[in-house]
Amino acid sequence: MEDLTLDQLISLGQQQHSPSLSMFLPTTRFSDDVQKNLIRYKNLLQEAEQSLKNLGLKPRQVEAFLAPAQDLLVHTYNWRHQYDGLAVFTNGEDFHEFRLPYPVDKQMILAGSYYIKPLLPLFTTTGHYYILALSQQEVRLFEGTQHNIGQIELPEGVPTNLDDFLKLDDPQSRLQFHTGTSQGGLRDGMYHGHAYTDKEKKALVERYISRVETTVSKFLNEHPAPLVLAGVDYLLPMYRNVSDYWNIIPEGIIGSPEHLDTADLRNKAWPLVEPHFRTEVTTAIAKYQQEVVNRKATDILQDILIGAHAGRIDRLLLASNAKIWGNFDTTTGEVTHQSARKQSQEDIELIDLAAVKTLGTGGTVYALAQGDMPSDAPIAAIFRY
Repeated sequence: MEDLTLDQLISLGQQQHSPSLSMFLPTTRFSDDVQKNLIRYKNLLQEAEQSLKNLGLKPRQVEAFLAPAQDLLVHTYNWRHQYDGLAVFTNGEDFHEFRLPYPVDKQMILAGSYYIKPLLPLFTTTGHYYILALSQQEVRLFEGTQHNIGQIELPEGVPTNLDDFLKLDDPQSRLQFHTGTSQGGLRDGMYHGHAYTDKEKKALVERYISRVETTVSKFLNEHPAPLVLAGVDYLLPMYRNVSDYWNIIPEGIIGSPEHLDTADLRNKAWPLVEPHFRTEVTTAIAKYQQEVVNRKATDILQDILIGAHAGRIDRLLLASNAKIWGNFDTTTGEVTHQSARKQSQEDIELIDLAAVKTLGTGGTVYALAQGDMPSDAPIAAIFRY
């Protein structure tokens, strides 16, 4: 099972193959009771089977098309290690499944390309963030949205605690570090009968923090989003001093995070990141309104698609629940579309297409409620030139 990257999102969005099947369902996180997840997924597969038959595929063709998706049913380990949502894609030639750190609406879509809008919250600047809960006893990484957060697996190479780091730091001698907590917060330690001085302990913890930071920042640079730090007051400055990650929220969650559950962390983190997101959206909307006058911004879909294809879009604002199905001719710039969804295996979702092209050329995408959009249109763009 994969965790989605930006490159994978762009690859998915650029594939045009008829028919392409996209399925989304909410799942139960790390649950021993997998039946609810399996029932939802089986129902989607039944819907997909019937829709493929309605397109004229013969039973054997339907069976072959859905075979990779059907195989997922027997992977019990995967179903016990879900996040809050699941996305599944197949087109008869390839197959992808992605865990999502937020719930998604249950839906099945057959079209001329994959439908990727439910994945966009991972790569837009409107509500997706991380929390790094940092202590000498435990390192945890969380991924969150406005409504919830969930713990995700640490990137490979991140020590899970100080003792784990000591083993990684000196594997030949198998450093044994027996610890307690000193009054100053740094943990007391003995190495083969040698008591650490305060200076040595501080240097040791700094190396530990640096190791955590190096691996976490590599992950964040590949999956960029704001980062909230949670930890005692002497650890957070250590992390900031060694980090070159550009999007650490200035304020942190101060105090030991070891006894904070996901609800506690979310409730403390969201007030820190929400002003950051609100400021970005307000700035983008003001910029749009300014550039409309200068003819460097528009809400006309055809002009946006032409600009996105040429790499001209700096910022794209879209209504997160909107769908516009149709086709875009990259040679002529002609757009054919309908506002209502119709059963057509040749359609592609045009807002998705604009978003993927924008992200692929280094632009920024904002997913908003329709009521927050700068005009009545479900899409708007600011051009670079």
